[in-house]
This record gives sequence, C-alpha cells and structure tokens, in this order.
Amino acid sequence: MKALYPFPMIFPVFGHRSEAVFSSPVSPSREPTLGVEPGSKIPPHLGPKIPAKSSEMGISQKIILASLIFVLYVITYQPIQAALEQTQTQAQLQTIQTYLNGIGTLQANFTQDNPDGKTSSGKMYLKRLGRESFGKLRLEYDPPTNTKIIADGETLRYEDGQTKETNDYPIDSTPASFLLRHKIDFSSDLKVQKMETRGEKIYLTVVRSDSEGVTLTLVFVTNPILRLQEWIVVDASANQTHVTLSQVEIGVPLDEKLFVF
Repeated sequence: MKALYPFPMIFPVFGHRSEAVFSSPVSPSREPTLGVEPGSKIPPHLGPKIPAKSSEMGISQKIILASLIFVLYVITYQPIQAALEQTQTQAQLQTIQTYLNGIGTLQANFTQDNPDGKTSSGKMYLKRLGRESFGKLRLEYDPPTNTKIIADGETLRYEDGQTKETNDYPIDSTPASFLLRHKIDFSSDLKVQKMETRGEKIYLTVVRSDSEGVTLTLVFVTNPILRLQEWIVVDASANQTHVTLSQVEIGVPLDEKLFVF
C-alpha cells in the first residue's frame, strides 16, 4: 500500500494467523473431516478469525509527527535564511569596497538634477593616490552655469560661475568626503544604512556618524561589470541632488593642474 505521507510508514499494520493440528483421539478409522486429512494443518479459511489491528492510531501519530516537522521547519527556516542573506550582503559590501578603493583616477561626464528642478552638466575629474587623508576632485560645469568645484586634498572650493565669488570648506565637512577619503571602509565611520538590488543595479546608502542627517546613496551597475554610475545626496533638509555619470574612464592619467585653485 502506498504511504499516505512523504515519509515511510512507521506504524505498520500486522495481521495474525493461527495454526492448529486436527487429530482423532478415538479411532484411526476415517471419519468425515470436512476435506481435512487427520493430522494436517487447518487451512486458513477454516481457522479461527482474529481481527486485524486498526491502523487509526498509527495515522494519528503520523499526523502529529508531520505537524512537528512542519513547525520545526518554520522555526528554523527564517534564522537560516537571514544568516544566508547576511553572508551575501557582507560579500557584496566587500566587493563594492574593493572596487571603490581600487579607483586611483576617474574621468567622466556628469548630469546633475538639482533640488530646484533645474539640470546642469559638466566634466568630473577625481584622483585618489598617495597617503593623503582625502583625494582630489574637480567638477567643471558647462555653460551657462560655468561653476567650478575644486578639492586639492585638504580644502574644497566652490566658485560661482556667475558672480565669481568663492567659498572654501574643509573636505571632511562636505559630501565629497565620502568618495575622496583615502580608504573607504564600511565597518569604520561609514555606516551602511540600506543596501538593495533592483534588477542590474545595487543601491547602497551610507551615512557618517557625524553627518548631521546627510546621506549618500551610491548606485552601481553590475552588468557586464561592477561600475559606479550614480549617486544621490540628501541633506538634513531633505533636499536631493542626483548625479549621473557617463563615459566613465578609470585609471587615466590626470594633470595635477586640474586640482589647483
């Protein structure tokens, strides 16, 4: 009989057959024996009928066992799944960290969507070589904006393209410090707030312990290879600036004059 459950029958049903010897204590002469020879075994169909044990209890016990197995599966599945996801997340973070720390120089075109709804574009140059605390950066905006943002490794200068006024800031106090730090380490002062995969893109949101509500979301494409494509800066007032890179070149020689005020 085929098992009712996806595990072997553990409570088999046993039948019982009785055997008896029929003999004649009175006379060796042949007497009517209903077709049974004296001294032979009584055929099963003529022997006493003993009812088979019911299998109802065995089925009940199997139902209980199946329920216990299901409960154990539910209890253990979520912790195991969470552990696997945590392992995968750590592996992805390590891959991204290695990729970012491997960028010595980068040159790209960029498009910037500003909080006021306006869009601007320009050229970006980034250099992260040597042992400086921070690397160097130049964002050169196309006309009519003509704004320049230059970081020389210590100070970031903002030059308004219209008024020509300049303002200087320590790099460490600006969102640029996320990308310009000598060594990017997600286990130190950079805290991963969220990481998710959408199709062929990875969205990684990081904050600094002293960033006062400023978050940076780095967007990477994974096909054909891992590559930084976008970033989104959200300030303490929830103003969002979205930068998209194109024609990205990594490892190209860059003139030091690009990073001079």
